[in-house]
Amino acid sequence: MRMKDDNEPPEMIEKALRDNSTYLVVDADDKDDDKTTPFVPALYDSMREIATALEQQREFNVQLLSRLETQERFNAQLIEHLSTQEDFNKRLLEQFEKQQEDIDDKMTKRDEELIRLVREQQETKRMIAASEEKKGFLARLFGK
Repeated sequence: MRMKDDNEPPEMIEKALRDNSTYLVVDADDKDDDKTTPFVPALYDSMREIATALEQQREFNVQLLSRLETQERFNAQLIEHLSTQEDFNKRLLEQFEKQQEDIDDKMTKRDEELIRLVREQQETKRMIAASEEKKGFLARLFGK
């Protein structure tokens, strides 16, 4: 393309093409000879093979695009499901933490009540022991 852009004469361009490439240049003035006759059908067959390959590639691309769209829909559903699952897990964790707080509060109250009852029982035992001890002293004093 550079020679054409530089306005080189067509003869010089043709010579450069002949000298530097393996392409066959056919002019409209050329007669059908043994060089061009087998070339044109071979070129046509090659172009048909290329067109067939391109059509197969297009069909493959359409299938691939369809699979990609299906995968994207699946991914979107999966992300939505994961989000729902995450929300559920958060609520479940909050409920568990609330239950644990309730259990801890009840255990603390139970422990406090148990300690109070043990102390009351010990106080009662001391009072009984002190009462018996006083009886013992008075009984000794007055002689039973």
